[in-house]
Amino acid sequence: MKKKSKGKWGFIPKWVWLLISLAVAVALWLIASYRWPIIFANPEQVLAVFVEKGIHSTILW
Repeated sequence: MKKKSKGKWGFIPKWVWLLISLAVAVALWLIASYRWPIIFANPEQVLAVFVEKGIHSTILW
């Protein structure tokens, strides 16, 4: 049976693909929050709400 060749993209580890996809998702979020602020909240607002809810519900402390 013939062994399948990986090609040039097959040598990149899976954790690198994970980091690349995370970076692309964050970049898309930043672009979307800048272009459509009514639909997508920016990261500062999301973090502020998370911390506020976490403090009141004792998730963070």
